[in-house]
Amino acid sequence: MDDLNKSPLTHQVTKAALEWLTEKGFKPVQTEVKVTSKWVADIASVIVPTRTELQDLKLIPRPPHWQEKDARQDWYENAKAMIQTYTCLVEVKTTRADFLKDHKWNSPQPTNLAYLASQKGLISPEEWPAGWGILEFNAERVRCLRPAVLSLVSMESQRDTVLNIAMRIHNETDPLIQRLRLVNREYGDRAKAQRAKDIFSAVCSIVESKEIDFEMALWKSRLRVETLDQWEKERLQRLFGIGKHVYDHLEGKKPNSTCRLMSHGGRLLLAEKHPFNAGPSQANKGENL
Repeated sequence: MDDLNKSPLTHQVTKAALEWLTEKGFKPVQTEVKVTSKWVADIASVIVPTRTELQDLKLIPRPPHWQEKDARQDWYENAKAMIQTYTCLVEVKTTRADFLKDHKWNSPQPTNLAYLASQKGLISPEEWPAGWGILEFNAERVRCLRPAVLSLVSMESQRDTVLNIAMRIHNETDPLIQRLRLVNREYGDRAKAQRAKDIFSAVCSIVESKEIDFEMALWKSRLRVETLDQWEKERLQRLFGIGKHVYDHLEGKKPNSTCRLMSHGGRLLLAEKHPFNAGPSQANKGENL
């Protein structure tokens, strides 16, 4: 529920769906659970329903009248056979584009029950995916417009879903894991700051261009060519070439003269600045680098 990439409406619908599942007897209930290698469900849960919960989920009809003893006995036998472990997932959709681009609706369900939760009026009944239960969000709550159809899945699939739910809960509640996440985040921030300092140091070394070799200029700043991104390498090499050319040119100038770099027409110019005439026109006499 702390995913910053999701909209406030998506968080509201997800929260309401979590509450609905809890009221129906699902537990534990967890968000962002991996149910297949390519499918991370917005919500996943598990239930071992009672007879009453089976009726609430519309998985079995209500029992016959008490005077219909034979029919009532058959109902109890069927209900008893239905009391077993079921896995469940919920997909939350709050925009038409998100619903239409998703291709899960025609894929085999990885859980026994699957629900689609969205705000009122977003998806028409003609578009409801076959076999999926429909949860409609309205006024901070969801109500079930259509029950989910019970699907048969393998015990391995059930086991994996339950295990992934447990792992998600463990990762969010274990203090050691929370501490490791904090340390990794702090270390990552420090590493990014250090890399920025190293790049800055490399730029300074390259601009000075006192090193003959590009890799040596980087090495003195604790950087190696293989650690650079392609665009970083290309720009630093270009900067090294310019800086080296400028440095070599300055080495051939008179000691009492001063030079400066100027940009003119998209070109880099080396302009010699004399003590007695340092006007802008001197830039036109600069050498094209």
